[in-house]
Amino acid sequence: MIALRDKIDEHATLTPELECLLHQTIKKTTEDIDNFRFNTTIAQFMILVNALTELEKIPTSTFETFIVLLAPFAPHLAEEFWEKLGHEFSIFNKATRPKYDESKIQLDEIDLTVQFNGRTRGTVKVSPEATQEEVVEALRKQEKLEGYYTSGEIVKVIYIQGKIINIVVK
Repeated sequence: MIALRDKIDEHATLTPELECLLHQTIKKTTEDIDNFRFNTTIAQFMILVNALTELEKIPTSTFETFIVLLAPFAPHLAEEFWEKLGHEFSIFNKATRPKYDESKIQLDEIDLTVQFNGRTRGTVKVSPEATQEEVVEALRKQEKLEGYYTSGEIVKVIYIQGKIINIVVK
């Protein structure tokens, strides 16, 4: 098992998806604190931490941002992490609340879940704002899903933008 200090690396970078998740977390935390919705903030922290633990290396700046976000909820833990990163003064005296970048909150492409007759069969990369027609067109180009798509008559298409497409085939 790799110790946390071995995963923190100042030269590491985030994928666009994780950078988006980080900025979504900053935004959600800011809004939730203002609206006293602390339980949903913790849920968002869990999503971010789970994604970061999948990485081989975590950028130092990303971890510092997470610590600052965590500080109001777990001050003792945040202080310990802050000190381990080499900071001399308290996180509450020196750290400023991170700001999210609106341009990094939305991804250019997402992996949309594709279902046939209610069973997940794969994903397709599309724009988050893609219309049903655009998604169906992207599906037609997916060789691995072609067998499901051409196996019968399409009875119904259920599309929830940015989330899922379910094609009912008879």
